[in-house]
Amino acid sequence: MRDQNCEKLDHVGCSVESCTYNSEGKHCTADHIHVLNDQAHKMDETFCGTFTKRGMC
Repeated sequence: MRDQNCEKLDHVGCSVESCTYNSEGKHCTADHIHVLNDQAHKMDETFCGTFTKRGMC
C-alpha cells in the first residue's frame, strides 16, 4: 500500500501528522486501513497497521 490515494476515506479522522496518509492533519487518505490488536478492550489498545512514516514512500 505504498501509493497514496488522494480520495480520503469517508469519516476516518487521523491526528498522526507524521503519517504519509494524513491529509491536512485531519483525514486518512489511505485506500483502506488495518487496525491491529485483536485483544484490545479500550481505544488506546488499538494500533493503525496502515501507518507509514511520511517520506518513506
